[in-house]
Parts: sequence; C-alpha cells; structure tokens
Amino acid sequence: MIIRSIREAEEYIKKVLKEKYGITVVRSIPFNYNRNRILICKVPERGFTYTVKYYLIFQRKPLIEFKRIFNFPSAKGGYAIREEILEYCRENKIKYIFFVNEVGTVYKIDPFSLYYLAKKYGWIRKRKDTGEVLYHIPTLLLDKLNVS
Repeated sequence: MIIRSIREAEEYIKKVLKEKYGITVVRSIPFNYNRNRILICKVPERGFTYTVKYYLIFQRKPLIEFKRIFNFPSAKGGYAIREEILEYCRENKIKYIFFVNEVGTVYKIDPFSLYYLAKKYGWIRKRKDTGEVLYHIPTLLLDKLNVS
C-alpha cells in the first residue's frame, strides 16, 4: 500500500488507532492549509475513556540527508515540523505528533520532547527558499507504532 496524501494518511491512522489500540478518532480538523490534521480521539484506559488530541503530519519519505545536514552519522533519516506548528502543539495540549510516510510507517513523539531534543542538539534550520524555521528529529528517537 502506498499512501499518497494527507487524506489517505488520515484514513490509515484512523484504522491503525482503532484496530491496534482501541482509540477512536471522533473528529478530524484540517490544519496548516489542509496539509495536516488535528485528531480528537477517545482513548480507553483502565476502564475510563479520555479525550486526547494528536497532530498528524504526512511526509512521503523521511529526510535522508539528516545525518549529513546535522552531522549525526547514526541517523538513517528524520522528520521535520515547522516552528509555529510545534509551538501550537505545545500550547494546545497535543499529546503526540504522528508522522506517517508513504509506505505506512507511523512514528510518534510528544511535542515537548521534540522541542527539547531539537534545541539541545541543534536540529533546527531555516529553509533558504521560504525562511521557515524547521525543527528536526531523527527517526531513531521516535517511537514506531505497531501497524501490522
């Protein structure tokens, strides 16, 4: 299966969360010019149901150049998030940021950890073409969800 768009990534993550973790997505909110999603979910835990928010980002492939750009030889790739999106996630109680790629691999990290690690290790860069500030994280520091 190849995931080609944020819509397909959204349907995929809904299915994975429900079938593997019992989590129900009750609402999906387009965000960042319809390129990402905020997922409002019901999470069952110890006999109770909690409402949590997740942030979904679809990136076709990880940033393979992570190890060269940030001089981190053990990195096999990484993912990025814009500074203002990360700030939004931190300020609005987003529990996890999910990165979904085109082959259906799903990674997650909480926004505070991503922010802290990127700041600590200098995994922040400014795009030359747009001036956007991006916070990066290598895949080896992300939690990989069991999707099979």
